[in-house]
Amino acid sequence: MGKRFFDTKIAFKFPAADIAEVCNLLNEFLKHISIVTLSRIEAEEADPKNRFIGPRNSRYCGIVKVINRWGIRDVKGKYYELLNGVVGRISTCCPMLIIYKPIELLLFSKLLDQWWRGVKAEFTQEEIEVFFLQPHEMIVSTSLLESGVHLYDLIVRSQELSLKSKDSKEFLDQGVARRLFMLKENVNSISKIYCESRIEPLSDNEKAILSLNINFFYANIYAILDCLAFVFAFEDNGYEIDRGDKKAMKKVGLFKKDFFIKINGLSEKLNLTKIKPWYVEIENLRHPVAHRIPLYFPEIYNDTDYCKIKDEQEKYSKNIKATLGNMTSTTNDISAQLGKLREERQKTESYINVFSGCFLHSFEESEKLYHLSRLTLDLGILYYLLDKSFEYLCEICG
Repeated sequence: MGKRFFDTKIAFKFPAADIAEVCNLLNEFLKHISIVTLSRIEAEEADPKNRFIGPRNSRYCGIVKVINRWGIRDVKGKYYELLNGVVGRISTCCPMLIIYKPIELLLFSKLLDQWWRGVKAEFTQEEIEVFFLQPHEMIVSTSLLESGVHLYDLIVRSQELSLKSKDSKEFLDQGVARRLFMLKENVNSISKIYCESRIEPLSDNEKAILSLNINFFYANIYAILDCLAFVFAFEDNGYEIDRGDKKAMKKVGLFKKDFFIKINGLSEKLNLTKIKPWYVEIENLRHPVAHRIPLYFPEIYNDTDYCKIKDEQEKYSKNIKATLGNMTSTTNDISAQLGKLREERQKTESYINVFSGCFLHSFEESEKLYHLSRLTLDLGILYYLLDKSFEYLCEICG
């Protein structure tokens, strides 16, 4: 096999005791911080260095970090002390892991989950283990675009594999590799619109582009894992499968126990049991794309925003009724006045609205509110699964 596209891989492994300690430190961290929704003005006035904003006696006192419209608050001033403690503990296991930013995003994701559900949230040891399954290249990534760059490594390596079965090669080349290219374009498109410092609301065009790409992002990840399972099915001599047998084809699935136990050593090699909860989330994000309400980016308001939006809607409705009730105006005059009212409303709302970076598929049904920063984790776990899968295929193909 040729030289890796990225030849900087560093192997690291955390014992269960170390994972448990890091988990405890993170949960202790959560006790001292909370998340608040910033208004447009507050988000604009946030210090570029993410220090305190607003008066010391305001409810926004103690904001230590701002991500889009979200403020992470620490009123006791222990944020950086606790962050250094967590990162320092991790560094005793692997000094090469410079992961201040990933740990902050991990905490932010849990705070957002806590805000959405309205209940106290804690990290489990299982989800911390999954976080640390990411290869070194991915776990130190500080942005979505940086994580996406490493997809090229997987594409190159997929082309280097020498498979025995014609069917497995088709699923690898036309399924896994082609979708990796598509996934890379999803990442590029999202990164052109999204960044953690953005607070400007999305234009209609940006909203369409972002919605399109977040839906296909998860459709592609789900499909890559499906295609990967077929690669194993057709490449493994002991697994009987016929492409003409639809029932047999439906039994193939990387995380289906009845499937992976028939591929010797696959579950252990890929840590499928540990990663299963992550896969369930991917399923929950992908299925609405194909069957129901697709993923979208809702407007999220705090109390200040909500009152302003409500007042603006009432004002707009009142003006619409008054305009339509003016029987002395011509049709053209009424049309022009309605157009002007719409423009004024859109202008006012565009200044009130703040980009949150969050998406879901249904306010009524979604169990979690997701933020775009989580895509770096998803790419990391996908990288891990493909990395280990390619290693395994090299072993069984000789």
